[in-house]
Amino acid sequence: PPMADATRFLPRLGAALGSRRWALTLLAGAWRRIRYTPTDVLHVYLECASIAELRRIAARNHWPEDRAGRLVLMKPSYRDSVWSGVSPNTAGKPESAPVVSDLQLIVDLWSYPERGRETAMQLWRPMLQRFERVAPKRVGAAK
Repeated sequence: PPMADATRFLPRLGAALGSRRWALTLLAGAWRRIRYTPTDVLHVYLECASIAELRRIAARNHWPEDRAGRLVLMKPSYRDSVWSGVSPNTAGKPESAPVVSDLQLIVDLWSYPERGRETAMQLWRPMLQRFERVAPKRVGAAK
């Protein structure tokens, strides 16, 4: 697995965050979804009102601020859109965690410097194929 202790940490993370909405994104989310690019960093969107609130949550849980840390808490830019299509946390499976939608993963990964675009394309191709299968044939298209 990409994180040796992710299985133990994710349930503790969920418990530490309480009733707040949260979801994995970037490579951690993509790894959970398609097992393409392993990572040892968890990028987590967390429902909160401000960056200061994120800092208070981290301090309360004794998570030090560290640019090289393996847990990155992020405040969503928009109030609701990041939560659309979040996969549920599967109860009873300690390694499970909520993950943002495939479309949100693609948007987040597109400009991510470490294999982000490559990973986004792995999510995008199957999505594009689904659209192509259901799209009506163009009138006058060459045969």
